[in-house]
Amino acid sequence: MAIAVVGTGTTISVSTAHSIPSAPFTPLSRYVRLTCTCDTHVAIGTNPTASSTTLLIPGGTSETLSISNASGRVTGITTGNPTLIDFAQGTQSPFGVGDFVTMTEGNSYYTTNIVNKHVRTVFTGSGSGGYFSSRIAVDFDSGTSGAPLQFDPNGGLLRASLKIAARGRAGQNAGTAGTCFIQQVNVTGEA
Repeated sequence: MAIAVVGTGTTISVSTAHSIPSAPFTPLSRYVRLTCTCDTHVAIGTNPTASSTTLLIPGGTSETLSISNASGRVTGITTGNPTLIDFAQGTQSPFGVGDFVTMTEGNSYYTTNIVNKHVRTVFTGSGSGGYFSSRIAVDFDSGTSGAPLQFDPNGGLLRASLKIAARGRAGQNAGTAGTCFIQQVNVTGEA
């Protein structure tokens, strides 16, 4: 297997005392490579907690894991609290209630403020005024914070936000046990 690096990597300090999450990131690939200097339990999600029952990566080894890189082209935003985000007619939201999202393209107001925001509602329904799951509500108050009056019809891009949590395996030195290196990658066929 050959891999190509995507974006900039990051690290998490690994503690045996508790789970430590990474900063939120927007997946640009379907895979993330984790390299840990000590035996490390890891978890991936919107608000993950690593524990003795989650995946164990032995110290000094690497694992390449599949992640969701859901994204959707934004065609409209209705300001308020919550902020309503519309996807193209005929498409459904790639996000569900409980997911976290980040606007990565579009007006700088939105790319600055819609970062790791919770999806509160996915609107469904049919007929006049129905959204057929093409509208979501996110926990962000854009009604009083200087949002642009018009949304650029060229839209924006909304992506999933994920975190990776790490916790050292019990029985290792108490406190900081090591480091977990995180890098998004693309995986190609055999090298």
